[in-house]
Amino acid sequence: MCWTLSRREVRRLSRKRAVDLLVVPDLAREMGHDRSITEPFSPSLPADRQGEFFIATSWVLYELYERLTRAFPQVLFESCASGGGRFDPGMMPFAPQAWASDDTDAIERLRIQWGTSLCYPSAPWRPTSRLYRTTRRPADATCDPGRGGFFGVLGYELDPAALSDEDRNAVKGQIAFYKAHRDVLQRGRLVRLRSPFEGDGTKRPG
Repeated sequence: MCWTLSRREVRRLSRKRAVDLLVVPDLAREMGHDRSITEPFSPSLPADRQGEFFIATSWVLYELYERLTRAFPQVLFESCASGGGRFDPGMMPFAPQAWASDDTDAIERLRIQWGTSLCYPSAPWRPTSRLYRTTRRPADATCDPGRGGFFGVLGYELDPAALSDEDRNAVKGQIAFYKAHRDVLQRGRLVRLRSPFEGDGTKRPG
């Protein structure tokens, strides 16, 4: 089921549901849109204006975000991709972080973030551990974050208790390095030296 945000009653309900979640203190929230709209249609638009569906949906979503960010300035909103369908430059004033892709494979993510960086600020990337869910390739906590995670908002989605001593020490070192160079990594000028689409620069050693 997809809500038609261009309808007034749906906008009111969406705003109310979001506010009800955000007023609860000390609660982590994730509000996702995890499927693309494959049959775009709005009963609030006549047949000859159905082509306005996505435009209307985007503008209403901006309006909803604007209301929420004004009401909850302490909340950091992050938009998401779903194959490129959930964030765009118009979202940046309201959600300054963007999850560029559900593909968290460090090697593949280099290509994704290279392309994303042509239009957007450095996208955040959170390294995973042990096995990438999208490519099933084993992750390497000792080197993967430095391939892309440093150039954005570094974070980890993993179980620290499941890490080996070697990986745990590697993660500590990565975090210390990131904090020491945060100003350059987050706010510095990004210079692209070599495209990950050329040569074998994205291959992991061994």
